[in-house]
Amino acid sequence: MLSNLKPHLGSKSPLLHSTLVQSMDLIAQAVNPSKLKAAFTFSSRDDFISSILTYISIGTPVKARKDSKSSPSKDAPGAPPPIAPLSLAPVSLSSKAMQLAVLSLNALTTLLLLLPPLSSQLEARLLSVITQYMTVVPETEVSTSPEIEMILENLDRVIATLLVQDPTIACMNRILKQFLFFVGSPVPSQRSRSLRSFVRLLKKMVELFSAKAPTGSTGLSDHEVVDLGSIIATLLPRCTDPTSDVRGYAIEGIQLLLFLQYILKTLVEAGANPVTLAPPKTLSPFTGLRKRMVALEDQNEQFGLAHTMASMLASVVDDKNLPSLVEGAVNGLIDSETTGARGTCVVLFGLVTARGGDLGGHVTSLVHKLLKNMQHVSNDATLNGSLHALRTLAKQHLVEAVDAILSEPLPHPPHVSKVLQLLARDQSLIVPMIQQMTDVLNNGDLLNNEGASAAAATTSTGKGIKKAGPSAEKTCTQESMGATVCLGTVLSEEEAEEVLTGHFALFFGSLLLRVGTTAQFNPPEAADQLRVCWENFFNLLEEEDVLEKLVVDGNIASLAGAGYHTGVAALVSVVCRRHMKEKRNIFKFLLPFLKANYDGQRIVTAFALAEMVSHVGEDTKLLDLLVTQLLNAIADPLLIIPAIRGLGNVASATQEQVNTYSASVLDALMGKLDSPNDSISLEAMKSLAKLFPVVQESHLAPILINVCHRIRPAFDHGNPEIRASAAALFGALSRFGTKESPSHERFTEQVHELLPAMILHINDDDNKVQTAFRHTFAAVGVLLGGTATTELINAPHMFSVDYMSDYHEFLYNYFSKAIIADFPERLNNYVQVCISPYFASTWNGIQANAAYFVGTILIHLPEDKRKIANISPPHTAKALIGLLS
Repeated sequence: MLSNLKPHLGSKSPLLHSTLVQSMDLIAQAVNPSKLKAAFTFSSRDDFISSILTYISIGTPVKARKDSKSSPSKDAPGAPPPIAPLSLAPVSLSSKAMQLAVLSLNALTTLLLLLPPLSSQLEARLLSVITQYMTVVPETEVSTSPEIEMILENLDRVIATLLVQDPTIACMNRILKQFLFFVGSPVPSQRSRSLRSFVRLLKKMVELFSAKAPTGSTGLSDHEVVDLGSIIATLLPRCTDPTSDVRGYAIEGIQLLLFLQYILKTLVEAGANPVTLAPPKTLSPFTGLRKRMVALEDQNEQFGLAHTMASMLASVVDDKNLPSLVEGAVNGLIDSETTGARGTCVVLFGLVTARGGDLGGHVTSLVHKLLKNMQHVSNDATLNGSLHALRTLAKQHLVEAVDAILSEPLPHPPHVSKVLQLLARDQSLIVPMIQQMTDVLNNGDLLNNEGASAAAATTSTGKGIKKAGPSAEKTCTQESMGATVCLGTVLSEEEAEEVLTGHFALFFGSLLLRVGTTAQFNPPEAADQLRVCWENFFNLLEEEDVLEKLVVDGNIASLAGAGYHTGVAALVSVVCRRHMKEKRNIFKFLLPFLKANYDGQRIVTAFALAEMVSHVGEDTKLLDLLVTQLLNAIADPLLIIPAIRGLGNVASATQEQVNTYSASVLDALMGKLDSPNDSISLEAMKSLAKLFPVVQESHLAPILINVCHRIRPAFDHGNPEIRASAAALFGALSRFGTKESPSHERFTEQVHELLPAMILHINDDDNKVQTAFRHTFAAVGVLLGGTATTELINAPHMFSVDYMSDYHEFLYNYFSKAIIADFPERLNNYVQVCISPYFASTWNGIQANAAYFVGTILIHLPEDKRKIANISPPHTAKALIGLLS
């Protein structure tokens, strides 16, 4: 019989298929062990099943890749046909095709009762082919079809037979996986069919496991329903489905799953002892809820029952399955049916409210999944419910929730910003949330590839902060950028104003420190994110005028570049003036960061403290704390520039405060005056120039001459900024040259010594140096007491501090005549200074100025003053001739 039948199995004729299927069914019935009264292995069973599946397959066939060496060729003996993927597209079948399916499913049920056990590959193909019949629709325009109903009935019998042959949870889950594909279909009939089969399958499993009650767990390999939480979660959207029977099937399915879990648990606990397996009382409420849900038409009432069901689930689902249940429920937020998505949202909120505390360790993945799915939620009610579910979760696991949000990709889509805004409006969350964000910004992993040698690669200068070597390639971390964006979003909420004013130093200090880890670092978006934070910060304080001025002056823009210390100083200045009561709090907050892990934070802190010195007012204690820290910081190569600047700002304090610190501050700054580092020397000069006019004379008088000697070499420094600053610094000493000053004679003597250098540099190659020396000459020249010199300085047509119309005319017609008239006894000294060192100057302009200086004196020196002038003609002539060689 088989030899005659097999050649026809590959026939393409639908008419012959029906005959073949019925023949195979009859043969299978004949060789059934129950008929033979003995064990029998039917070797052709798999061939029969495979042929039947080919006849009734309605899925899209999958062709093996021609270039795949691992795929068997079409001619290879025993090569199994590839499994077609499941599809939700409705399939229209003729009446005859459906009749064939009915016969085939019936035959498959018979064949599955035979040995050997079905292979996993053939089982997978079987399930794929038969479950695709969930999509069948009649070819004619009728609402129902008896053939379809028969197909579904026979399909369920095939499934039941599979379970009987392999009564395990693993087999059940393999089958459920096929049905669950159709549970979320947008086609109502597919949802209804798949859930009906789903429920029947579960009832069969309950029946099979309940049969073990007399023997307990003897021979039982399963101890639980694997993936229970995920399976229940897949059913949640159907509990509020628009179709009533779908709602009923879904809730009944959940009840059966929980009952099955209870059965397994009871059997395991009983061991080999017999047990009674009646449904527990905890599951009884599901029956009443199912009936009410099926009967209800009002959606809001259905959502109310969904909330009740959430409480019921929360009470019966164990800790192990809870995370997968909640995570699976998140997927239901984007269900194809709006009512299903909204109902799932209600259940999700209820579960998180009741059991959120048991989700520790799973919050990060939950938050990420929620945020991912929210962007696809179109219904406002569902989105709002999802937001509140996340907020509820955050209340119970704030650290994990915020960490997850911080790691979200940037820029944030609107729904992520909505989450942050919602959290910020919750008074119980906003403070700890901000503390967590600022902790990340201040103490977290802020830069990638931060090396131990970073301090050596970063240098603070008077103009800016230079980065070299590995430091220049560092980039801001995702975590730090996320925290910056999130903090900016929080600051955009009006509800944050009270928190901002109550934790002012935390906000201001954290944003200030962030400057040090964004300026000059990639990506540039990091600095832009911080700029938004500052804008929101001042807007929230209703200080738009301050923000506007900071923007107009370029201070906000400077925070992104090498000159960020300028912006830092401007921010500290305005905050100290606007929020005077916060000065100590800011100092207290920033102080530990002088020794922070990141160079940028240390530099920002030092510049901030330096600027605060200018705004201490009457707070002597704060000034003492600031000066102490800056005196310590001056020994740190990284912080020396801001430390020097801050010590110079002591000049802004009261006279009493200046007198208190002048000795130690002067000593520290004088030590840096002739530093080989131009930036340090320049900063020291600028700071001393601010202090000299206000420091008590008794503190400076003993070292006045030494100070002048220290300044003198800088007049001829190669750096024009050093020359200009040296001139300004010497001019700042002019108060010690007044006749009332005890230091008058000593200082005016130094002025005479430096006078030639000042006059020569009035015609320096650099315009700024020229201006600086003109101002200094005007300040100290009048102190010499010479009538003609004083008249010259005060006569605009002869001399002006603002400009020099003709330097040579100034020397020839005015200056040389004035000093000859006023100081003939010092002319030789002036000439000798011009000869040495300036005749040997490396600057041609200065050489020429010196020669012209000497020449104008010699031309205008009258005979009656030549003796007192005591200028040596041979020596001077020789020096001038030397310039010609």
